[in-house]
Amino acid sequence: MEDFRFHMTLTGRLDTERREPVLTMLRSRFSAIGLTMLAIDSIAVFRQENADSRFRIVNHWKLQIKAVSDPNR
Repeated sequence: MEDFRFHMTLTGRLDTERREPVLTMLRSRFSAIGLTMLAIDSIAVFRQENADSRFRIVNHWKLQIKAVSDPNR
């Protein structure tokens, strides 16, 4: 798992008929591995020109935690 990088392919909105079975499957798979939290430290956008081509990076953003002052501390 050291080489695993979470990715999410954006394909557009799922219609209502297809959405529920997909959500059910995702909930089942994520609960099976015990994933309760996922740290995301960067976001990248890739593009694939056609089904046979490799993905290429379009842009990459490093995420940072911005400290927020809490007056109740």
